Order: sequence, then structure tokens, then C-alpha cells
Amino acid sequence: MKLNVVVYGVVAGSYRTQNLIRSLFDISEINLFYLNPGLLWERPSLWNKIQRMIVELTVVWRSDIIIIPATRHQNPYKYKLAKFFKKQIITDFYISYYDTFVTDRKTIAKESPEAAKHFKLDRNAILSSDRTIFLNGSEAEYYTRLLDIKLSDIRYSIVPLCVDARQKAANPFANGTTDKLTICWWGSYIPLHGLDKIIEAAHLLSKIMSDFEFVLFGNDDEKAMPFRNKIRELGIENFVKIDNSKSFHNGQLEPFLVSRCDIALGGFGDSEKAKNVFLNKVADAFAFGIPVLSMKTKAMDTLLSGDDIVICDNQPQAIVDAVTALKMDRERLKKIGENGYNRYLDTFSYEAFKSRVKGVIQPQLNGN
Repeated sequence: MKLNVVVYGVVAGSYRTQNLIRSLFDISEINLFYLNPGLLWERPSLWNKIQRMIVELTVVWRSDIIIIPATRHQNPYKYKLAKFFKKQIITDFYISYYDTFVTDRKTIAKESPEAAKHFKLDRNAILSSDRTIFLNGSEAEYYTRLLDIKLSDIRYSIVPLCVDARQKAANPFANGTTDKLTICWWGSYIPLHGLDKIIEAAHLLSKIMSDFEFVLFGNDDEKAMPFRNKIRELGIENFVKIDNSKSFHNGQLEPFLVSRCDIALGGFGDSEKAKNVFLNKVADAFAFGIPVLSMKTKAMDTLLSGDDIVICDNQPQAIVDAVTALKMDRERLKKIGENGYNRYLDTFSYEAFKSRVKGVIQPQLNGN
């Protein structure tokens, strides 16, 4: 008999959860349901609220496995409802809100009631789950330690990032079609990425060479202003450009990276999170076959080999030294790009993701 599996939470805007649902559809031994009754709460009538309660009670009652999708674990009533009906709960623990706002971005004071609330909700999600999914072993250790949970006391699985298949990059510098090195960064303007160090590295590099450019793709003009000002103060406008108009979402970033990008930059932040996690942009670059330069993180030790990526310290001069060495070795650049692409296929592709998801569900299919 097939198992009834319910993905319980919002999917819109979550590429990971969309792929989760896609992969679950490919498992013939289950019936898949998607439950997001939240919109009913936004309607004011009592009847709509009653409808929501009936829908939630019925679907959870008829389920065998409840999956709480990425970033949707801070809803304790969902865990209570699933526990009441004695259902298996799997949580895709994509981020810790406590870590994001308190220890990394530092936008919430550690001793505040709001911080305590995030701590409790994050911790409850893991402890209430029969199995927790983490992106890698490093983040599993980091988040459980942060939330005062012994990793050995919980059941967990590792399901790494999943990114879209991309058109293979031209890698023009590595392939000898240009002598100008184009170095790209993309992401959001948060401390995790160490963007200030990247800009300082460009400044130092401009003193020893001229045939290069840094192109930084962000998503917020207001948050980009401090970085634009720093570029102007350092007098490196001819070497560093900020472009907030191109993104994967609007389809304009991919063509640029395919035709122009020679080196993709990972993260260079100082926080504990920066030293532990695996950034999406690294997996994105692997999918293009673009060589990646990044600081080392503990997550990289669990997912990569030394030939997949170029590692340097998270200091401006170290970035300069690494770029200078790569500029003198086109063959190494080409090889790193090829290795990164193979790592994408083995670890970060949809096929790899689907296989891992089935591995998470398999014990229940076997009756364990």
C-alpha cells in the first residue's frame, strides 16, 4: 500500500521545496499531497477559518509522513497537530532564524525576547521531528550546537543544495579568447559574503595590473549604496561595477555569466555562519563550469575535494594573490572549472537531489 506524504507549508519562492515536490512525485510508492491552507486565514469570515481547520485536520489525519519544507519550521502548531495524530515528521532545516538574525546579521540583540523566541522555535522544530534534513554535515553540527542539541541524539539526513542545470560557460580567459579577466560575484548585500573585502581586493589588484574587472550583481539599490560609495572613495570605478538589474529570476544574469565570467567569487565573511555554511552561489557556479575562488568553510570539507575549487584566506591580499596566480595559469583555471562542473553533476544536480530525497523516505517505505 502506498504511503501518504504531505508537504505542509508554503512553496512559492522556494526553489528547494519546488524540487522537493518534484522529486517526491517521482517516487511511485507514495501518494503526495501539498497542504498550504494559510490563504484561508487571510480571509476574514468565520466560515473560511472553519474550512481551514477542517482541511488541516483531515489531511494531517490521513497522512503517514508530514514534511515541513525549507524555512517553514517556525509554526509550532503544525508539529503539535502532527504529533497529536502520531505522524512521522521530517523537517527540512534549511536555515536557523536565530542564527540568521542574532549571530550572523546581528539585527536582534542576543538577550532580547525576540531572540529567545527564535531560539525556542528553531530548537523545537528539530526536537519535534522524527528526522531532520540538513544541507551538509557542517551545518548539522553548527546549528545543533548553537541550539543546544546533541547531534547524536537526533535522527538526521544530509540533502545538499539543488541548483538548476545551466548552459556551460565559455570561460573566455581560460580558453584564450581574451586577456582581460572578468571576476564576478552575485548575491545579497549581507555580511555573510564579505563584500567589503572583495572591493578592497580589487583596489589592491588595481595597483599591480589593469586588464581585469570585478562585476558585482546584487538585488537592492539602497543596500548597495555603501559599497558604491566605497568604490568611489577608492577611485576604482573603472575596475569595479555594481549591477542590480541582472538576476537569475529575470533571465539576464545567466547570459552574462555564460559569455563573460572567468572566475566566480564565493564568500569571505567573518561570522561563525560564514565559516560553516556552503553558499548557493558556489553550487550555481559549478553548474556553469565556472572556476570558483572562495574562503574555506567547514561545509566544503564535507562536500568537495581540493581540486573542485580554489581556496584562499578571507583577507583582501590573499584574494589578490590567488587571482594573480590564476591569471598566470589558464590551464589550471580550465581544470578547476571542469572539476566544479563534475561536482555539480555528482552532488548538486536535480538527479543527485532526487536520489538523496528518496533515501530519506526509503526507511518509511520499508516499514522502519
